Amino acid sequence: MTRPRIALAVVWLAFVVRGAYYSVQLPLWEGLDEWAHFAALQWFAEHGRMPARTDAVSDAVVRSLELAPLPWSNNGWVAGAVNHDEYWRLPPQDRLKRVGELNRITADYRRAPELTPVTQHQYEAQQPPLYYALLALPYRLTSGWPIARQVIWLRLVGVLLASAAIPLAWGIARRTAAARLAALAVAAFVTSMPAVLLFVAHVGNDALALPLMTLTVWSLVQAKPRWILTGLALAAALLCKGYALVLIPVVMLAALRHRKLAASLAIALLAAGWWYGENLIATGTLAGDQMDVASHAGVGAKLAAIPRVQWGRVLDSGAMTHIWIGGWSFLQVRSWMYRVWEIVAFLGFAGLVRLGRRADRLLLAAQVSFVAATALFSVNAFVAMGISAGVGWYGISIAAAETTLLACGFAGLFGLQRARIAMAAASLLALAFDGYTVNFVLAPYYGGLIRHRPNGSLEAYHWAGFPAVTALWFAYAAASIALAWVTTATARSSPPARL
Repeated sequence: MTRPRIALAVVWLAFVVRGAYYSVQLPLWEGLDEWAHFAALQWFAEHGRMPARTDAVSDAVVRSLELAPLPWSNNGWVAGAVNHDEYWRLPPQDRLKRVGELNRITADYRRAPELTPVTQHQYEAQQPPLYYALLALPYRLTSGWPIARQVIWLRLVGVLLASAAIPLAWGIARRTAAARLAALAVAAFVTSMPAVLLFVAHVGNDALALPLMTLTVWSLVQAKPRWILTGLALAAALLCKGYALVLIPVVMLAALRHRKLAASLAIALLAAGWWYGENLIATGTLAGDQMDVASHAGVGAKLAAIPRVQWGRVLDSGAMTHIWIGGWSFLQVRSWMYRVWEIVAFLGFAGLVRLGRRADRLLLAAQVSFVAATALFSVNAFVAMGISAGVGWYGISIAAAETTLLACGFAGLFGLQRARIAMAAASLLALAFDGYTVNFVLAPYYGGLIRHRPNGSLEAYHWAGFPAVTALWFAYAAASIALAWVTTATARSSPPARL
């Protein structure tokens, strides 16, 4: 490509268009914890503050949980509700009745006296306030809409916020010596990977955490780090999501070389420390994470639990949920597909080992810090619930750093020029994976063409009449084709000496 910024604009636009399709395709409340994030946003918009964990969710949200098909992983927790499998077994007239009532529910809805009284509580009250404060205005502008349409609108706003991570990912790769020639392919990979779009195309603060975490890393990898920007970006990330704590060690490491970055930490702690201080007083934990609170365990008990955790199972589930899970129903693809991506990751790791000291230490620190935090979460989950499981989707918040490290690993294995081609090939593979999951897993499942077997596995979709498509699907397809074209052209062209 002779004009890399034009190509980057195409990649950026492709992210927005494809994210818009995901926002419409995913059924109501299929995003991870989406209903609870929406309920917390609703509370903030109406009261000007975050709810307490004991505060009740609105009648509108409660009734929508009873009417909409719920994720398969949430079986039985709402009386009278059905999951997606059960929904498509209902008589057509029952489904139409549910849809009709759901489309009439707005924020002003009050529960009918003849319905059994039900209370749900604000379990996302644990979240920092920034996302909810920013989304309060879009919520108010749409508060008179039916709740299902309002959720789509808020999802679209989230996708637009998240899209800022794409040019920042490109910028991180451009500032990383081993990944510089593959910078556009890095941005294309983040755009193509379906797990990223599933992560941001629902109501929830992950959509804002992704660009804020990426901005913090971008500010650190500059030749002359911008300490004020770093401090403000880190503060905003900390006030958006508790897992942004993993970036504090990265900033501390960077401060060893650039002393002004110590002031960045001071800015971040002054701006965001109040929220973490309140958590520490109220729950005894910094981030207020539910698993950490539920474990009620000190350092000694957690250390004693480490050898009892089944780390092989944690690693396997963590990798799987990082690569792809289909929304809150936790849909899965064939096991060999996960193995393919694990092989790609192993190649990247092997290349980083070969690079040795030439690998970017700040990006490595970000990755290692997040892996350590995920391991701690698994320990807390084991102490609290006795299960050995990894939660990989949170790692998508540093997808730009992770993908840049993958490009660096390819450079370590194949050299700088071939790394650009390998990264482009990985992006095209991600795009093909996205096309498969969208058209042969998500659409058939949400359209009632496939469902879970009694053992919990998902039926395979066979070509027996493709689901009806919409104009937005054609936009999604066109954006995917444009993304594939840019990625292919980038791999075939000679990279510019400079921008």
